Amino acid sequence: MRKTLLISALIVMMFITLLGCFNSDGLKFNSLSGGVGGPGGGSGTLLESFPKVFHADNTTAYFNTIFPTSDGGIILSGYNRSDQVEDALFVKVNSQGQTEWKKLGSIGISSFSFIELGQYYYSVGNAIHNQQYSAYLTKLDRNGNTVKILYFDADESYGNLLPLPNNRLIFMYSKQIAKIDTDLNPATSIKWVARINDHYYFATYNEVSYPSFTYYDEQGNEYLFFAVNSYNGHPGICRMNVKSDSISDFNSVSTFKRISGLRIIRSIFPSHNQGVIALGFDQNDNLAILRLTSDLSQITDKKVYSHNLYSYFYSAFVIPSFNNKYLLVIDEYFTGSVVVVLNNNLGIERQVVLNMRVRSALPTTGGYIFAGTNRSRNQALIMSLDSLLNPINCNTVINNEITITFQEVNSPLSLVPSSIDISPGSLNPRPENTPTTDANLEEDTTCLPNWQ
Repeated sequence: MRKTLLISALIVMMFITLLGCFNSDGLKFNSLSGGVGGPGGGSGTLLESFPKVFHADNTTAYFNTIFPTSDGGIILSGYNRSDQVEDALFVKVNSQGQTEWKKLGSIGISSFSFIELGQYYYSVGNAIHNQQYSAYLTKLDRNGNTVKILYFDADESYGNLLPLPNNRLIFMYSKQIAKIDTDLNPATSIKWVARINDHYYFATYNEVSYPSFTYYDEQGNEYLFFAVNSYNGHPGICRMNVKSDSISDFNSVSTFKRISGLRIIRSIFPSHNQGVIALGFDQNDNLAILRLTSDLSQITDKKVYSHNLYSYFYSAFVIPSFNNKYLLVIDEYFTGSVVVVLNNNLGIERQVVLNMRVRSALPTTGGYIFAGTNRSRNQALIMSLDSLLNPINCNTVINNEITITFQEVNSPLSLVPSSIDISPGSLNPRPENTPTTDANLEEDTTCLPNWQ
């Protein structure tokens, strides 16, 4: 029998090397974190290639995203500032752990999302274009060179990019959602633009991206899930059917549920067993992890934990992992990043504290790859752990001096039918073709005594 929820053929091809080691009956997906799956690297060569640090004098660099590629490698993107000049940073690492290229995109200030679709890579981020704040959507070839760029007006600095079948992309930026074909023709590629009302704003996953993902079902429907927060403390999750290239009434194709009892949502991803996994914080700042049905009709499981973490988090997310488990990552302001393995009942099995700022993570053959920066936030950093959260090549990445405690508590959380009011929006695409340049960053694989 066919699965109720199926991945698009494109994403299946990207994750085909992982199917032998990861078994899930739920959604397969393509998102900022790299999602379920990852590079092949069955021999462990890729995992054993880290730590990997990219740095230069008087330069600040960090990674926002990590994503698997169809050739068994990974692509990363983020931010680079040198001599007061800000650029998007793009890096390709092959399946043997060798860096193939490092590129700076003067197309923009930073990259917030970086995915592979077909023979090209696509990224969104923010930029200063013609002396005004803008968003960009760019298409790069396999060598990291610019193919096309579109600039758009923007009044926010966060964005995300998700793939759809038939050479389509979902572009999310500045309270707007657009369906765009991969040609990036400014006159014909934008199929429709939707805008959420001003009572809500897109939830941020690591201060740079939207918690969202795409999937399609056996009837051929193409869905977008995304999370929003509100200024009055009523966060929620929306599901839109985005199959059509000509939607006029966006509310008619949308289902929205508010989660009563939550103060803020930090991430949503597909769960095991054909559902949605959501992470947020309740009114008492307790950590809440919920599993919802894919039609958003009910909460099937939930765990709420009190904790001794500082109340400000750079990022917090839960992603599906191996053997029906989940990986929870919280980047805490003073400590570093707390990494937790959850069982299928959302209970805590194992946890460690990493001496780095994790901004995205990727489950892969035999373990996990983490991308972000060191704790001083001026060097782009890739690190790895095995499937039991043990260090592979660098013991000092684990912080054994800090103990993070989680205690299960009761917290009333419920789904409330609501309305988000999605109306037509507008984009003003402006084409350009600024080339990328090689990033003058040194690469270091030394296991340092500390990672400040």
